[in-house]
Amino acid sequence: MKSFISFLAIVSAIIVSSCKSSVQPPAPLYPVPNERQLSYMHNPHAAFIHYGMNTYTNKEWGDGHEKVTSFNPSDTVDTDQWARVLKECGFDRIVFTGKHHDGFCLWPSKANKVNPHTIAQSPYLNGNGDLFEQLSESCTKYGIDMGVYLSPWDAYEEHVGGNYTSELYNDFYVTQLNEVLSKYGRYNEKLGRREIVEIWLDGATGSNNPPVYDFNRFVDVMRKYQPTAYIWIDALRAFKSCAMGDTCKVDGAWAMNEKGQAPDPCWHKMDTCGVTTDDCKNRPNGEFFFLLEADVSIRNGWFYGDGGGVKSATDLFKERYMKSIGRGTPLILNIPPDKNGRITDEYIAILKKYKEYIDTTFDNNIIPSNTTASATEVRGNCNTYAANKSIDNDYDTYWTMNDSSTTGSITLDFGEYVKFDIVQFQEYIPLGQRVAEWSVDVKTNDGWQEYAKGSTIGYKRIVQGSVVEAEAVRLNITSSLAVPLINEFGVFLSHEDLREESSLVDNGSGKFIIEPDFISVKETDGEVSVKVKLLNGGEQECSVYVATLPGSGVQGKVYEDRTATLIFPVGVTEQEFKVNIINNQNNEGDKDFFIQLSNATGKGVTIGEKSTVRILVDDDES
Repeated sequence: MKSFISFLAIVSAIIVSSCKSSVQPPAPLYPVPNERQLSYMHNPHAAFIHYGMNTYTNKEWGDGHEKVTSFNPSDTVDTDQWARVLKECGFDRIVFTGKHHDGFCLWPSKANKVNPHTIAQSPYLNGNGDLFEQLSESCTKYGIDMGVYLSPWDAYEEHVGGNYTSELYNDFYVTQLNEVLSKYGRYNEKLGRREIVEIWLDGATGSNNPPVYDFNRFVDVMRKYQPTAYIWIDALRAFKSCAMGDTCKVDGAWAMNEKGQAPDPCWHKMDTCGVTTDDCKNRPNGEFFFLLEADVSIRNGWFYGDGGGVKSATDLFKERYMKSIGRGTPLILNIPPDKNGRITDEYIAILKKYKEYIDTTFDNNIIPSNTTASATEVRGNCNTYAANKSIDNDYDTYWTMNDSSTTGSITLDFGEYVKFDIVQFQEYIPLGQRVAEWSVDVKTNDGWQEYAKGSTIGYKRIVQGSVVEAEAVRLNITSSLAVPLINEFGVFLSHEDLREESSLVDNGSGKFIIEPDFISVKETDGEVSVKVKLLNGGEQECSVYVATLPGSGVQGKVYEDRTATLIFPVGVTEQEFKVNIINNQNNEGDKDFFIQLSNATGKGVTIGEKSTVRILVDDDES
């Protein structure tokens, strides 16, 4: 008997070996992600720290005229607390705003030798402060990666820098890059040096003849000191100047909103043919793999300010995590320290509950151990690409079909009834993003029913619906740019606070929306008005938080900042929200800002897809 078993094992090994040698894997569908982009997709949960001069002036965008004495924390800023709390709450990295648009440097920069505007000129630690150094040590101590935000636009230098030519300014900024990237970061024992894992440069510019940034030069300096850093630049010139051959030296940029939500569909590809940065992104046939990153703040603004408009843990999970990481896009969540330089107890409590929701939901794929997987087709009838490769917990194995097939299905038969409300599946993204449309069916006592459908998968797709009990689940690939590759498929039951015990059909009830989605006004109009609507409200009072957010225009110059919690008594379905427009005398071109909904409260109410209005203010001086 033992001999017969050994014989079968030998025969099986020969068949598998023959299969591997005779059936070739699918060819990559270019463009494909680089190692930096793959690393970020594997570790997609980042924390932003917006802290600095604006924390003490109660501004979102400073103008460079702030006095250095305004930055005066009452005690030593507790960067240990930042690193400890964010590590405990499940974040993979901290990206720190070492310099925002106001130009105030939180390290003792010597780039401006005549008129320095840094923490060394402030009262903090008697001029001996260096928050980059403090945070580097804290990140090393608590084992969390570190990134930097270093604004290219510097409003202070614009005012005092003397000969503000592009060449001189680029020399100045490169000096700051050299200072930061050569010295700071979490200490990496394998590399034997400090490491910066992400470098964040947005595309904001001043209004008084701003310099033309030499992004190619900037990126070369970044690669010199931090060759493995993920580079985030949201500027069209950066895309075009850094795109060479079939690669782009820039790794990613924002997901075209500041709601912490990826677009849907979401293609991590771009070209350089657009008129604006957003025109270049989210292209199914784009030339370059380009990772979008969703960003959002836990409160109304990016800096602490009044601390208002705080998002709940439920909002963070359902509206941010599920609509960013759940759409295959990394999420960077801003946690702004208060005027004491600490993350508040309120924020910590929300972050801990948020982590509890994630851990409780996703720690265990609840498919039974005796689950069988089958598919409509398998590549070369070879077990190497069988349906069960999607449930073997190996990232680098996957189910696929023959090259000519771009539609097909995987079915998981549980052998018993399983209760779940989340389905998760992944493409094998190292070989390129392919899937354009999909649907999910579940088999209940009533037979097969459609549970969800959508467009694009990418690195990961997570779908939450109502709680069902099903004996099988089926993933259908209904459209793909090339033969699809699925390397994970599973089901989960969300935390009890997050479940919807309802029918399979989403009737869209209990959703707050804001209309219209775009308004153009003149500086002389005085105000702008939008409508906040509640679709199919229930039988209980509910509320929603409404707030202005800066764009290229900022509060105090283009509009007056406003926030409000709108209460909707039973029967009320619509309210008006007005914002004052400032008729300033600056010749600075058209500017925009946003009005956004968050924090829906009340039983069964959520924020709908139409949650943001863009306001474009026409500059009458132009």
